[in-house]
Amino acid sequence: MRAPKNVTISKEELTVPLIEQYYFETKDKIEGLCRLLDAEIDGKLIIFCRTKKGVDDLSIALSSRGYMAEGLHGDLSQNQRDRVMKKFREGSVDVLIATDVAARGIDVDNITHVINFDIPQDPESYVHRIGRTGRAGNTGVAMTFITPREFRQLKLIERTVKTKIQRRQLPTAANVIERQRDQIITKMQTVLELNAYHDYMPIAESLLDDYSAEEVAAAALKLMQEGNKALEAPQEDVLAKDLQNTGGRPGMVRLFMNIGRSQKIMVKDIVSTIAIEADIPARDIGLINIYDKFTFVEVPEDVAEKVIGAMNRNFIKGYKVNIEPAKARR
Repeated sequence: MRAPKNVTISKEELTVPLIEQYYFETKDKIEGLCRLLDAEIDGKLIIFCRTKKGVDDLSIALSSRGYMAEGLHGDLSQNQRDRVMKKFREGSVDVLIATDVAARGIDVDNITHVINFDIPQDPESYVHRIGRTGRAGNTGVAMTFITPREFRQLKLIERTVKTKIQRRQLPTAANVIERQRDQIITKMQTVLELNAYHDYMPIAESLLDDYSAEEVAAAALKLMQEGNKALEAPQEDVLAKDLQNTGGRPGMVRLFMNIGRSQKIMVKDIVSTIAIEADIPARDIGLINIYDKFTFVEVPEDVAEKVIGAMNRNFIKGYKVNIEPAKARR
């Protein structure tokens, strides 16, 4: 090059001043998302997934449950993209599901919510995603779903963006029903007043041989609201198999760490690091046994996966930690 010029630009500042930020910790993200959509979200929203397949799968899952949702990713033709965006801008579709790449260049006003169905892989992507809302002086809401083992990635985003992402509990089934109560009653009253349900009377009468009228009505309402999901047996929330037999005391999971006295590790180092990184009270951490080259630590069952996610390949006193469920004592 002849007479080249050097141009220096400042690094983009990662700020999100007018956006309320929350995260939800759950193992069933689709169920949690549906509860949010049913219980409290009104408006136009973008949901981000990590992969094209994730977009397609979530689009199918939401559409099958009656939500007006469309997917957007790089495998769509330009005509398909234009059709999806036209629906989204006009309001015939309220939920747009997209990958990071497909969302580039989207310029839609009045997006009230951004939802990270899959947590971003880096803080810059997080800021770009949630920046779709809260524009032109408006406020916006950003919600992120994480599994317990993704907690460390969330903390990395917090530290880099210099913001606090507040933990929230997902709405309960009772919250959803309460919000929809008036709407459900109105629909049922309309059906009754139209007096055009007689084809279903034989079915109702046969059910009344074994169940009360209240039970039959409640079951019909559940089927109306939840569709095929109402036919599924309730899922028991059980620990992963590798966390069920670690030799911990009742209610606790015993974890193995590859550091010990040789690295001059002390109990206070382990307690403080786990408490800060996994965001759990220090008093909840149980027995700690430190040996020359490894350590065992007990944590409550309900936070075990979060602790593993937060601590694995993290550092204590400069030493990289490998952490895994311990094997049961013989």
